[in-house]
Amino acid sequence: MRTRSGNSTQVNQEDSATEQTAAMAGITGGTTATTTSGTAIPVSSASIMPPYVTDVSHHALVKWKRERQEYEDAIEARCATAGEDKAKALRSVKNSFNRQLLKTLCKYEWGTTIEAVTEERIVWIFANEM
Repeated sequence: MRTRSGNSTQVNQEDSATEQTAAMAGITGGTTATTTSGTAIPVSSASIMPPYVTDVSHHALVKWKRERQEYEDAIEARCATAGEDKAKALRSVKNSFNRQLLKTLCKYEWGTTIEAVTEERIVWIFANEM
């Protein structure tokens, strides 16, 4: 579409996405890694946030599992470029929970306490419920 002055108002979507990615890298001071599909993955630690468990419905757990895998892949890419230990960089599943929800699940569903439940048990329960 053209304006009265004759200028085009349409923006090429690929150019816009590239400019936005470049602008974000410049703002955060981070670097980006490009995957084979062409999407940029942020490599700075400030931009990689783990997904939080706020709901235990089947749909929410499937979504969380997919987002958690993407988070772990992004951390792995960052650690590969920075030479960090992946185990130290990852936020635990237990710390990625809504605290009240975790407390309720521990008390009424799993018969334990927040302090006693292990990360392995939480992951195992989620894997078997899906």
